[in-house]
Amino acid sequence: MEEQEIEQLSYEQAYQALEEILQRLDNKTCTLEESISLFLQAQQLLQHCEKLLQEAELKVKQYVNGKWEDLSL
Repeated sequence: MEEQEIEQLSYEQAYQALEEILQRLDNKTCTLEESISLFLQAQQLLQHCEKLLQEAELKVKQYVNGKWEDLSL
């Protein structure tokens, strides 16, 4: 999965893709090259999930503090 594709995923989609990668790595049937590729993809997915969570946290903080601008989810 390319970085641009990852950026288009929702949190739920990215988390599901991350879980699928972890299952594949747990099966221990991947070659070393496949494992490295999957690991790098998992890193990108994890960063994307963290970014989305930070954005959601900011929106919640803005809501709690009474700042109603730009709260579209």
